Amino acid sequence: MPSATPDYSLTEEQKQHFLDHGFIKLDNCFSVNDEQCKGLMERMWERLDMDPNDQNTWNPWRGMHICYPQFSFLEKATYI
Repeated sequence: MPSATPDYSLTEEQKQHFLDHGFIKLDNCFSVNDEQCKGLMERMWERLDMDPNDQNTWNPWRGMHICYPQFSFLEKATYI
């Protein structure tokens, strides 16, 4: 009998992409029409001190994250 719960496991390709690049894209993970998602997006723009409707306020350096070499977490990630 098929499971009623969808399988949200990462594929091997997604895992490798994360190890190579430090991120993965999850399609259809959030809906911009979802109230919780809307609230998160509002807080994100507020914390970045940017206006989503005014590109003049978009500062690309504000959204940058520190990059770490993959070897710093690779050992732990392989046991997930």
